[in-house]
Amino acid sequence: MLKRKILYLVALVCVLSVNILYIEYTPFILLIIMILFPIVIRVFLKIQTNHLEIQISIQDKIVSQGDTVVIKTKIHNTFIFPTPNIVLKFRVRYLNYDVDNVHTINSSVRGNRVFELNTNLIMNYCGTVYLYVEQVRLFDYLSLFKVKGRCFYNSSIVVMPKLYKPTHDNERAYNAYVSEVDEYSQDKSGDDPSEIFDLREYADGDNLNRIHWKLSSRGESLIVKEYSCPIAKTELILVELLATSSKAGKKNIDYIYQTVYALGNYFWHNEISFKLAYYDISSCNLKCITIDSFEKLQSAVINIIEMKVYKEPYAWNNFWISEISEDARIHYIMSKAYENLEYMDAKVGKNGGCIGENNIILADENNIQEIVDLFYLKV
Repeated sequence: MLKRKILYLVALVCVLSVNILYIEYTPFILLIIMILFPIVIRVFLKIQTNHLEIQISIQDKIVSQGDTVVIKTKIHNTFIFPTPNIVLKFRVRYLNYDVDNVHTINSSVRGNRVFELNTNLIMNYCGTVYLYVEQVRLFDYLSLFKVKGRCFYNSSIVVMPKLYKPTHDNERAYNAYVSEVDEYSQDKSGDDPSEIFDLREYADGDNLNRIHWKLSSRGESLIVKEYSCPIAKTELILVELLATSSKAGKKNIDYIYQTVYALGNYFWHNEISFKLAYYDISSCNLKCITIDSFEKLQSAVINIIEMKVYKEPYAWNNFWISEISEDARIHYIMSKAYENLEYMDAKVGKNGGCIGENNIILADENNIQEIVDLFYLKV
């Protein structure tokens, strides 16, 4: 466009020079036309912008990572003359990274016609994506001049992480989990044979496998063992949104989102009580959410992916001065790219809860499925 303007100015100077050197009627008319042309074109474009109706719509507001979002653009030209060239720029911003991408749509619409265009955007990263129209420009037929158009549109899209599901038997995994529990109910019996809750006389319907034959042989009645009922601690997933805004950093933080989503889904599916804790850098607070349904899990994951990432272990540092570590088994999730754990001293919570080596989960592209499948063998 700049080159065209320069050429136009050169042509105008040439015509002006001809008029100075030669007193002719034709060059004078040409000079008047070239002077008035920009004014007439700008007035024409201004009128044309008032006859343009631009509508943008997005059908899906919540999508999964890797999905394609279709942006539908509808331009209605109610003027009798065609629009030579419309340039529409919209900006796509990831709120958790402060990273922007600009996309441009070029089109022309005939008089009294409607033009529709679909633009496909692949959501490569997780997060809340804010989309808005940044600029509308209408160009003349020669692309020499432009005027601003009007289109006020903004919308947000939530890109959820990919959900990894276990590939092995859930009940077997749950039994492996409860076998690690070292606290048992003092009020009721259960099915954990590792501890004996009580001994009593045999009653009709009792399982013969639970008869204590050694004690029964010493008396006249059969003695039955009642097994203990394990008390599972509340699971607490502590999320460290430690990453950078680089391309590699965005991938690393996505692995954290995927790991949190997968483990949360695993806990919920096995009816294990758990909480999600994360650091909100905008309010400088550590937040904790109790999860008791899949809807709450999704809502919590959305809250987490809306948080801005940071470069210091704020979640870890603030966790130990908070009150939320009470009687919980803690699982600390962070990116494997930051596996230098020098800042992890032997910190102990106010109630004695601590994080052991096996409770530190380093999220990485190659081990998310492994974490889900073998998680209960690690805790």
